[in-house]
Amino acid sequence: MDALEVKIDKQAKIIFKQQLYLEALDRKERRANVVILGVPEEQESLSGAVNDADKLNKVWEILGVNNVAGAHRRLGGAAQGGTNRQCRPILLMFQDESQRQHILEQAKKLKTAGEAFKKIYVKKDIHPAVRKEWKRLHDAERTEKERAGNVGCVIHFNTRERKLYRDGVVIDSWNLQCF
Repeated sequence: MDALEVKIDKQAKIIFKQQLYLEALDRKERRANVVILGVPEEQESLSGAVNDADKLNKVWEILGVNNVAGAHRRLGGAAQGGTNRQCRPILLMFQDESQRQHILEQAKKLKTAGEAFKKIYVKKDIHPAVRKEWKRLHDAERTEKERAGNVGCVIHFNTRERKLYRDGVVIDSWNLQCF
């Protein structure tokens, strides 16, 4: 029985190392990507632009970025009718990280570019499991702040440490399992 446990342990370690390798590959693939949120769908216009390529060109004009070369596509399935449907995000894939970094630095210009561009956000492309863990921690922070027993307590989420504090004591932390 002992030999079987040793084999299982050995296999678990191998699987864990392979999972870490796959995660590193995933991060490397996403390193030069951005996700653009809030760009209206094909049926809707954005400052006269109707298709996604023209809409992205309008965004680049606002950001003061030229010669943006990258493939793009909408994420998720197309919404079928309805009045309160949301805009699907656009994934933009660049050749290198420098273009992505420049666009992320300029993204704040969208806030002051007028009503049409105010709700457009540019974010780094991250794995859905990582996004889910960030959301879990932000939701936990909101829940703790709303809890009646925490009146007068200081609830703080430290994004650098990835820990949630109540009066300086860690109450929750980053707990991403292998994806």
